[in-house]
Amino acid sequence: MSIKRLTAAVVRDTGVTHRVARAAVGAVFDTIARSLADGETITVSNFGTFVPATLPERRSHNPVTGAPMTAPETVVPRFRARGRLREMVRDQDPTASVRKLPAGRYARR
Repeated sequence: MSIKRLTAAVVRDTGVTHRVARAAVGAVFDTIARSLADGETITVSNFGTFVPATLPERRSHNPVTGAPMTAPETVVPRFRARGRLREMVRDQDPTASVRKLPAGRYARR
């Protein structure tokens, strides 16, 4: 799913304007990226956890010359699905919702 389709889904589900939805989606991803760059872990209940993971220095080779070299230690983002998201993906139920609705309420379509 692209950002454009994600934004359209937010508009459809919430009724806000495209401009507001685009700003909200962008703000969420920017905040996650900045937090990971600062070394923070982000946990979203019933969705998952974003973690900055450190890959150790490792031996490699230059693909052009074949000469051995050492790849430096790097930090990469990792994501671990949790809760209802994990269940939805495992059960492959695209109609399910990660959000828990209050009792007696129905999800808008």
